[in-house]
Amino acid sequence: AWRIEDLALIAGLSLSRFSELFTETVELSPMAYLRQWRMILARQDAERGDRIQTIAHRYGYGSTEALSRAFRREYNATPIELRRRSVR
Repeated sequence: AWRIEDLALIAGLSLSRFSELFTETVELSPMAYLRQWRMILARQDAERGDRIQTIAHRYGYGSTEALSRAFRREYNATPIELRRRSVR
C-alpha cells in the first residue's frame, strides 16, 4: 500500500518536489509508475497461477472486476486469459 505522500516523506521532500524529481528521473509520474509496477507484479502472479481474487487483494484492487478492467486496459486481456496462455 504505497502512497506518494509516504515516499515523499521518506525522501525528505515536499510532495510536489518529490513528484517533480521523480518524473524527471523516471520519465513517469509516481502514480503512473506505481500503476505500471502493480500491473507487472499482478501479471506475474496470474501467469504463475495465483487466484485472481488473491491477486486483486494483494495489489489493492477493490474487486476481481476492477483488476480485470485494469488488465484489459493494459494487456488487452483478462488475468484469466493471460494465465491460460502461460500454461500452454
